[in-house]
Amino acid sequence: MEEACTSWGRFLDDYEGLSTARGDEHFDKLRALSTSRPSAAVRKLQDRIQAVARLKAA
Repeated sequence: MEEACTSWGRFLDDYEGLSTARGDEHFDKLRALSTSRPSAAVRKLQDRIQAVARLKAA
């Protein structure tokens, strides 16, 4: 799980500076993922997703 979160974190690093339909699709899929018992890595990723969403909405 931690490796997956690290990989998605790298995506978010790149996504912050992108403006593409494909990037938006991947981001939307990432936001739709949920876990019933998130680990610390998942919680950190969820916080980062929310921060990027706010940045993109501005």
